Amino acid sequence: MIDKGLEDFIEKMIISAEGKYNDAKSIYANFLQPEEMALAERDLLMLQKRRQCRQDSERLQVI
Repeated sequence: MIDKGLEDFIEKMIISAEGKYNDAKSIYANFLQPEEMALAERDLLMLQKRRQCRQDSERLQVI
């Protein structure tokens, strides 16, 4: 089991990554190559899935 400090750090990283991705997408969309956008979207999706798995795990521990 991951300790609470590490979980909080991971959550902050996910939120930061989402914000940075959205900023980059809106500001730099015309300058990024399609491959770069695809990689950024993939990375963000992986972070979001990790968050969802952690939240699901927390819900199961409560039950």
